[in-house]
Amino acid sequence: MTIKYDRDVAVEAIRSYYKFLTTIPAIQASNILEPPTDGWPSLTTKSLAALGKDEVVIDLLRHLPYVGRTHSGNENISYDTVVINYSDNRLRNNGSLDSLVPTTTGKLPAHVVSLTIGARYGSYLLLDTQQGTITDYIMMERPERSHPPPGSPDH
Repeated sequence: MTIKYDRDVAVEAIRSYYKFLTTIPAIQASNILEPPTDGWPSLTTKSLAALGKDEVVIDLLRHLPYVGRTHSGNENISYDTVVINYSDNRLRNNGSLDSLVPTTTGKLPAHVVSLTIGARYGSYLLLDTQQGTITDYIMMERPERSHPPPGSPDH
């Protein structure tokens, strides 16, 4: 089965995920920032040049909803994982765009963009616009136990 990337499907999947997070509650519904109909006007090829992404990724980033800053400062959507808010001018203005990839992966291809930042044990959700997939990349998996359980082939 071939998966095909579709911007509107990707945007709706991410929107749906954020709405789900409000039910558990990882984030408040009021923290979900919806883009204008034509997309975030501040997100352009020029303003996102440091990312080194292709036009398809830039178009996606222009139309995504984002999670805004919370008053409590807790913006984690899961353990050690924070959504990257590309619409936040502070991110672009302080030169942080080029550091939004897992340090162990090297440079991501132009068609792949990180939707989250994962700290030591957090997740980098990497959206691939050529494959139409999201990969959950964790730099340092935390094992559930230090030894394989009895009966495991690795025991």
